Amino acid sequence: MPVLARPPCLLRKELFAFAISHIKNSQILACGSGALGLKTVSVEEERERRLQNSTTDAEGNSTEERVLPLRGNARNHGRQHVSLVSTRDHNRLRKQPQKEGRHELASAKNKESLLALAKEERWDSLVTMLTGSLASQNVGTARDCLAWLGRCGKEKAILTLFELLKKAGESEKSLLQYLRIYISSFASSYGAQQALQSLRTIVKTVKVKPDTIIFDDLISLSCSKRQLSEAMDVLAEMQHQGLTLSSTCFDPLLQSFSDHLMVEEASEAVAGMRRLGVEISLASYNIVIGVCVKAGNMEKAYGVLTELQQQGIRPDTTSFNHIMKGFGQEKRLKRALSVLREMEYIGLKPDRDTYLILLRACGASKDLTEAKKLFMKVEELGLGTDQTVLSAMIQVYVDNHGLDFALKLVEKIELKGTSIGVKVKSQLLRGLSLAGRHEEGIQVYQELQRDGKRPSPESVATLLMALAKAGKMETMLQLFEESNCPGTWSEYPMAYRTSYLSIFCIHICLAYIRHKKPEGAVRFLQHVSKLEVTRSRILYDKIFLQISGSDGAGQELRRLDSADGLALLRALKDQGIQLSRLAHEALLDHCASLRKSEEAWEIVREMGKAGLPLNIMSKIRLFRVFVAARKEHDAEMVLNRISKYDMLDRDVRLLLQKIVTVEVDGSEARSAKDAVSSRSLIGIRNNLERCLRLQKECRVS
Repeated sequence: MPVLARPPCLLRKELFAFAISHIKNSQILACGSGALGLKTVSVEEERERRLQNSTTDAEGNSTEERVLPLRGNARNHGRQHVSLVSTRDHNRLRKQPQKEGRHELASAKNKESLLALAKEERWDSLVTMLTGSLASQNVGTARDCLAWLGRCGKEKAILTLFELLKKAGESEKSLLQYLRIYISSFASSYGAQQALQSLRTIVKTVKVKPDTIIFDDLISLSCSKRQLSEAMDVLAEMQHQGLTLSSTCFDPLLQSFSDHLMVEEASEAVAGMRRLGVEISLASYNIVIGVCVKAGNMEKAYGVLTELQQQGIRPDTTSFNHIMKGFGQEKRLKRALSVLREMEYIGLKPDRDTYLILLRACGASKDLTEAKKLFMKVEELGLGTDQTVLSAMIQVYVDNHGLDFALKLVEKIELKGTSIGVKVKSQLLRGLSLAGRHEEGIQVYQELQRDGKRPSPESVATLLMALAKAGKMETMLQLFEESNCPGTWSEYPMAYRTSYLSIFCIHICLAYIRHKKPEGAVRFLQHVSKLEVTRSRILYDKIFLQISGSDGAGQELRRLDSADGLALLRALKDQGIQLSRLAHEALLDHCASLRKSEEAWEIVREMGKAGLPLNIMSKIRLFRVFVAARKEHDAEMVLNRISKYDMLDRDVRLLLQKIVTVEVDGSEARSAKDAVSSRSLIGIRNNLERCLRLQKECRVS
């Protein structure tokens, strides 16, 4: 494709007109990563700050720890990328002797010699080692040397080195490789924008022609830091340097739009690419289809699929999989199956992911019949023993009251000599737990344990709920201790593991409360606090929020009462544990749902003891309790305690009116047996209207 020779200002106007509105959004996002909203400093100022913050060892070597690894762009079709490792500046460097000649070259053969030469600015010796027959022996150390220069922002030094290398006859290919390493390291430390300025200086001074790999790395780095305006600057610079813009260059930008569900921006980016004559790849179209699906805009997603076909591009299986996944999430199974037929009509064969998506869609739509048909096709293709596909099928059975079918299917597969993996057994464990068959679930759990494996955290959480119903406290505690062992679920991210351990703690604590053992819950929480599994204050808030939302889950599981919450609250306070306002107000919400006004007054007294005076939201919650309990006098008392400034607030007035309206509408829908209750509500509504009217008159006067 010919290079568009246009002035940079015209290019920028034409290339990025579609993103003017988006730049504001990206600036807001960039504030979190330090791109905006902070004092802007020059490259030289930043270098001085970093050098001051770094430490030096006894031999004068910098020990500053820097540089995150730059991930290579997977779309660069096999082009080699340099991976930079974040470490201290290696080991202590051996001091180079001051003698010249043969002794100096002999000592320069050490692993860290090139880096030492760069730090001592001995450029002639460094150039000697980077050129000629010795260059092949120093490939790895050359990378470390150039990376260090980039991390420290040694722009003058790199210019000197490049000029000397060019005079020594270094090839253009080697210079370009060195430039990639330097710019990537520089960008990791100082950002893409300053790296771009350094690149311009080097290109202008040394006359090195940059390639697209350098710019692709800068675009990926900018997008990973949510600095999308900088990514667009890099694209403009590519055009200015005479490089051809390709669809691959835009993919990181499109992926960033996808990550933030920015459908319109992604669509406008594709339109901008088309205006510039960039040949849009199928991969780029698939990214846009994916963001439309994630945002729930199926009409737009299908429109993009139609558009790429009109452009003469044949969609692939991924394109249709995105569409089927979207319809499956919306529980539109018939629509997803019609997309499957459309895909087969144009000659595309469904793959493993296609059947996984459709099986999950069957589960969401509760269609066991269609799921069985799909699984028969899967078996015909030889995917019936694939652990992920089999796990998806078991999940469909479990979620649609087909546990016995799932057990028979697994037994049938085992008879054929196929071993059942962790994913499948985790789904069986979850199904047995949901069915209340916790003893069989424990057997599956122990089988996995004997094999040195662990079921998924989700299945263990479901087993804990089943044990809570049965009151098996000792077994629950044992499961928790095993789950908290070092190395357990190490394949999961730490945040994910911590989240599930927090869920386990909540299940165990609520089990103690449901079985009228608040002192057991307190002992367990104290034990958890010592283990430092999660932050105690947050855990306490989550427990009281769970109590507030408790509605029971089956006949075996008793619904938690506001008295249960009060008992736990007092038991924790007796142990010197200070609870937050959120924990107290969650109990007030629970009192409103249960129409318990006496417990509400008890909670207010506990808030006073804890030094938590009633704020406006506390008063609104308390008013809701008394409206639900039809306590006209108490509701009027709360209204009188709301200050005139709060009462003039539009949101406060709307909340109070909505609380009364919801209760009045519900009361009118019931029979005449609630006549007394209706009269109380009318009195509360009249009092509220009087208070609002008085405050309005005061404001007018």
